Amino acid sequence: MKLRWVLVLCGLASVFSCSSSGPEPFVFQMDWTHEAEFTGLYAAQDQGYFRDAGLDVKLVEGPAGTDVPGILASGRAEAAQMGMTMYLSAARRDPDLVAVMATLQSSSRVLMTLEDRHLKSPRDLEGLKVGIKSPSWAALVRKVMVAGGADPSKIIEVPVGAADVDRFYRRDIDVWTGFATSEPVAAELAGHPVSLLFADDFAAGGYDELIVVRRSSLMKSPGKYQQFVRALVRGWSWSVDHDQEAVRLLDQWQPRETHEFHTLAWKALRPLVSTGRVPIGWIATARWPGGADFTTDLLERP
Repeated sequence: MKLRWVLVLCGLASVFSCSSSGPEPFVFQMDWTHEAEFTGLYAAQDQGYFRDAGLDVKLVEGPAGTDVPGILASGRAEAAQMGMTMYLSAARRDPDLVAVMATLQSSSRVLMTLEDRHLKSPRDLEGLKVGIKSPSWAALVRKVMVAGGADPSKIIEVPVGAADVDRFYRRDIDVWTGFATSEPVAAELAGHPVSLLFADDFAAGGYDELIVVRRSSLMKSPGKYQQFVRALVRGWSWSVDHDQEAVRLLDQWQPRETHEFHTLAWKALRPLVSTGRVPIGWIATARWPGGADFTTDLLERP
């Protein structure tokens, strides 16, 4: 069920940038290391949108194994980014967590095969060996299969880790699971063009990379969180309008990857963020899965 409340913002009380005490510290917990999914955050920092909002935002990386919901719940961060699966699981345990924005209108999760296999539908997966990284990936693959009229029992699930991608390149594994902004990009740059099936095309994706806050904190300081969300939307909007500059930000924040990698990653991510049909960050009730709350009251309504 959608959560709503009235945000009372009036006069100078809501304009944090005018406060004589200076910017207010604001910790943002990321759910992974620096990469394309955080471009809007980088832009909001670089363009001064957070500063204009009266916030001194610190971006904290969350490599594998980081308890992102726990960090947010404990008050060590004011907001966090979480994938839909992580959020739904965390919110069922802790109803104080609430999503306020969806960075991705469509999930970046994909199933990929080497291009010469001419993958066109989930039925083409039957009889193939599929690399399974985790139970959540196994569930997603099965959901895609069922939605596409295929039989999940007809695939061969092979447990793999991220480092096993060479097995996919060598054709020891037929299907690899990953994110459109990383694994397919790496495959192309390694000389292995791929075909993709987007989970979202088969009702197995949906919103992803959610901005999550604590409901109790939001109720105490609605203006602060509204300023943050609006600044972040400005950052994403700027990025969408400035492709080359957005890629340069990725070069700065993720120097271990090449400029070409970032160019392809941004090209893959951009249409998932900005569809041209709804505002950036928007959440619609009809598309939201059951089991946890969200609110759009911090976003500008169309």
